[in-house]
Amino acid sequence: MNGLPKALAIAAAAAMGPVEALAEEGDTGGGSPGFALPSVEADDTGLLICAATRRAAAPDECLGAMTEACMDENEIGNAVLERLLCIQAEMRTWRDLADRTADRLAERAVAERPEGWGAVMPDPARAMAEAEAAWRSWTLAECAALRALLGQSPERSVAESRCLRDLAARRFGRLMRIEGEVNSE
Repeated sequence: MNGLPKALAIAAAAAMGPVEALAEEGDTGGGSPGFALPSVEADDTGLLICAATRRAAAPDECLGAMTEACMDENEIGNAVLERLLCIQAEMRTWRDLADRTADRLAERAVAERPEGWGAVMPDPARAMAEAEAAWRSWTLAECAALRALLGQSPERSVAESRCLRDLAARRFGRLMRIEGEVNSE
């Protein structure tokens, strides 16, 4: 009975939704004094190397490898929560890659913009920001719908996080293809 409250808190956290938001807000796991949600160590080196060498094909060839390595390296006592945390770690890496690529595209477009550009064409930095905001809204809604469709399944949080990870990876791939088109002109 001694470990039961902690186990219930972990299971409840996994069932409620992506743990990432709780961890970022400093939640200690449902108000249990002295209890913090477990964390995992996830090395993104392999993913970064794969993404750098595969470029636009990276999402298909690199997706999931970081999650698998993370799960092999961590044992927190709850397989569902472990999988969830490892998927979210990979998702953050894909999001970071996509964000950095979008920033490069916007910076380049602004730097190469001719005088009077704004009178005829939209501001590229603003266009990129609007596209990113629309993309984030759509992915959150798409993955929340998947979670809702799974009802009470204990894997619903994992499926939602996997959806967010996969879409972030595909966003990175799309931005890499756009960057390739821009660089070839």
